[in-house]
Amino acid sequence: MIQNYLIFGMAILFVIVLLQLHKTSEREDQLLQTISNKNRLIWDYETELLEIRSKIAEANDRAKTWELQANFLKELNDDKNQSTRGKSVNK
Repeated sequence: MIQNYLIFGMAILFVIVLLQLHKTSEREDQLLQTISNKNRLIWDYETELLEIRSKIAEANDRAKTWELQANFLKELNDDKNQSTRGKSVNK
């Protein structure tokens, strides 16, 4: 008789453990899905950040080119002004 109660009690405990394990497994799946979604978002943000950095680098390159062109034109203008001044002084 006592053995029957022990077996019945152990069976109930076994069912409870299985239910808890199932519940834990579902929670683990939810957490893994959440992590996967967040990782996907991180990759999207990193890709967007790389695109922005690339655009910034391109803009910096264009600005440097414009600066070099402006300096070159300034030097040409300075050379022109110096040669013009020299000619007017000699006349």
